[in-house]
Amino acid sequence: MVRRALNQNAAGVVVVLAGLTLAFGLIAVNLLPWAEVAARQRVPGMEMGADYFFALIWACVLGLSILVWPVSSRDRRVLLVLWLAKICVTLGFMLFYESRYKLDSFEYFRWAAHMKALEWSGPELFGGKGAQVVVALCTLQNYFLPFSFHALKVTFSMFGMLGIYFFYRGGVRFLGREDPRVLLALAFLPSILFWSSILGKDPLVLFGLGIYAYGVLSWHRTRRWAFLILVVMGLALAAMVRVWLLPIFTGPLVVFGMKGLRGKASRVILLVLVMAGFWFAMRETRLYFRLETTQDLVNQTNTLSRIWAYGGSAATLPEINSVQDMVKLGPFVMFTALFRPLPGEVPHVFGWLAGVEDLGLLFLLALALMRIAECWPDLKDPVVLWALFTVLAWASVYGFVSAQNMGTAVRFRLQIMPFFWGLLLYLNRRRPKVPVGVIRAQKEKVYVRHNGIPQSSTTYPS
Repeated sequence: MVRRALNQNAAGVVVVLAGLTLAFGLIAVNLLPWAEVAARQRVPGMEMGADYFFALIWACVLGLSILVWPVSSRDRRVLLVLWLAKICVTLGFMLFYESRYKLDSFEYFRWAAHMKALEWSGPELFGGKGAQVVVALCTLQNYFLPFSFHALKVTFSMFGMLGIYFFYRGGVRFLGREDPRVLLALAFLPSILFWSSILGKDPLVLFGLGIYAYGVLSWHRTRRWAFLILVVMGLALAAMVRVWLLPIFTGPLVVFGMKGLRGKASRVILLVLVMAGFWFAMRETRLYFRLETTQDLVNQTNTLSRIWAYGGSAATLPEINSVQDMVKLGPFVMFTALFRPLPGEVPHVFGWLAGVEDLGLLFLLALALMRIAECWPDLKDPVVLWALFTVLAWASVYGFVSAQNMGTAVRFRLQIMPFFWGLLLYLNRRRPKVPVGVIRAQKEKVYVRHNGIPQSSTTYPS
């Protein structure tokens, strides 16, 4: 089977080998010294030569594995190109970032280096112990592969790419057609490409939410309840890292119970399932943050938002002392979570890149609002409403953190960016022009149906 896949995908092999050549070429132009600079600052005494060399080999092995994935040959070609781009980011561009800014990835690496077995501080599954999950996966890889910091980054980068691909396959289910341009538009958005390529929680969350989105869209199109298992699995994986994502992504599913089903029995079943899931999600979140009263929620929001107010991109919100204060700040923090930093707000190269991306998002939103008459029918689609409410629910929660640290806001936004980016692209898609005569005929049919006029009447002939 492997030999047949290699023969049928010779072009893919060439691409992977070209990627290997490119990777060694990058080393030849002094990438390794940058890796050594970052390592000396974060992990003293770390030998980078062998570490980095094995990561290149591991990246090629994972790239070659794409040739035997159960996907179409066209998707394989696109995925190989995407994998090359991600490796250039993970083993190239990321080195410059790591040498200047502190990432948790070095802490996970050091923690895993001292673990002799998989350890958990508690038996609970949805404890929001994201760091513990990351370290456990790092320890697991260290059992089977040589101990390598950059190889761990490559593995997590693959998790990120799988998450992107699951989102794309969900989009294919929704659109009803294959379109690799959608995958490329999703994967090469700068914030998605960069933050899904790190060693950390974000690629794992993206992977889980990708499975969740694929399950939701597949269930909506096929009405096969078995796809709800994927929804639960995706949410469970995301919740193992960040438990508060459970209510954020469970609540908007109520849209399908109100608009996505025709039979009353199916609606009731789905609404009961969603309400039960939302109750469980809220209970786990309340237990994690130890919330007993509404004032506890207010105090916790104020405390958590100020924890993130540090660094060059930090800002300060007014004190939050009541629910009224949260409501007043709501529009501002939601805008910040989705569209900031704007160009110039974070004065370094990464801030400018994020600012240009946010400006593009604002432009797409403005374009959709200017075409509201064309977009209005889309807002009756339960999938569009689900994506919209998911984005708003996420922004209303994460806004209070994002508004205090716009640099961190860009990283957190990875969780919602496929939903938001896909929604804006869909609303701004090119719509086929319908001839005036067809529009008039459709209106006449609607008038006849709503007013009970026989279709054989002289006024509206059949």
